[in-house]
Amino acid sequence: MATVRKMSCNCEEPKILKIYTLWMSSNQGRRFVKCPLGPHCGGCEFWEWIYPPMYDCATIVILGLLRKSRQLEQEILIISRSEV
Repeated sequence: MATVRKMSCNCEEPKILKIYTLWMSSNQGRRFVKCPLGPHCGGCEFWEWIYPPMYDCATIVILGLLRKSRQLEQEILIISRSEV
C-alpha cells in the first residue's frame, strides 16, 4: 500500500489536502489530492495525483457496485413515491 506524505496546498494559509477518487472519467480509480476549498470558495487550484491507477479488476468491481447502488436508490425512490 502506498504511503501519503502530509501535503498542503498553495493557499495563503495552507490547508491539509483531501483525498478524492475519480469514478466518472477516463481516469476511473485514480486518486488525487486537492485544496479542500478550491478556487471558487477562496482556496487555490492545487491538485496532484497521489497513487497509480487501481488494478483493472478492482475498478470493474467498484463500478459494478456503484451501478447496483444507483439502481437500488432508483427503486427506493419509485417505491416511496408510489406509497404517497
